[in-house]
Amino acid sequence: MHKGTKHTKKTGDEIVNSFFIPKETIREMNELNHKTAVNGKEHGMALCLSEDRKVVPGKSSVGDYVSIMVPETCKGKHDKYIGSYHTHPRPSETRFSAMDLLSSCDEESKIDCVGMNKKGEIECYIKRNQGKSCQDEAKPFVDIEDTYVYIDPVDRETVKTALLNAVDNFTEKKFKSKKIL
Repeated sequence: MHKGTKHTKKTGDEIVNSFFIPKETIREMNELNHKTAVNGKEHGMALCLSEDRKVVPGKSSVGDYVSIMVPETCKGKHDKYIGSYHTHPRPSETRFSAMDLLSSCDEESKIDCVGMNKKGEIECYIKRNQGKSCQDEAKPFVDIEDTYVYIDPVDRETVKTALLNAVDNFTEKKFKSKKIL
């Protein structure tokens, strides 16, 4: 198929901007959500664009309880890395964190998704800008995020909510799966 391939959306498929995410890819995301629900560790995978212009799973990885390094490696010979998906073990966190935003600021990353909460939801994001300016804008938020443990517990949630709302301003939330594990 060529670059202008049009896909017919079926039940379970999603379209995010120009990215067609088939239900099979969403199913794999939900499988990683389930693994996180079982072992409490972050799980992730590369998101790749196949020759027929579908977002397909790339190589996967397992992190620890607070972080993960997702390989920027695709499975198919002609697939191209376009972003990543990873889970958050804490039941309330499905939103992009400041560190998630900073890590996804590279030029190759066009779409990034995060998942896992009490309902097993997935959210995908398209950043409003990429590269150096994205990194410069994200870095102060990461510095604030790193101070959570030093903030009085009474103020911690207020600061955290304000920070997540600020991070949201740098992204466009385009898709939220309602899949329940």
